[in-house]
Amino acid sequence: MVNATNEFARSSHDAVDRPIAEQLSELRQRLDDLNARLPAHSAPPSMVAQMEELEEEIARLQALLSGDAQDAPGQAASRSLAGA
Repeated sequence: MVNATNEFARSSHDAVDRPIAEQLSELRQRLDDLNARLPAHSAPPSMVAQMEELEEEIARLQALLSGDAQDAPGQAASRSLAGA
């Protein structure tokens, strides 16, 4: 079984050369697929973690598209640590 985090990291790395809108479309499709497979009760932690990773990456790319990249998830924490 492929580790979901490794798969996500690999796909994110491979996506560097593709347009942001195309990456967003793929990530949304993957999230929709994951939601469709998610059991109604007792969701496996690995699926929940993968959903969270996809949602964070979607939010980051949406921020890049809107030109507001400094407010992308994870950026605020990086800035606050750098300023401390």
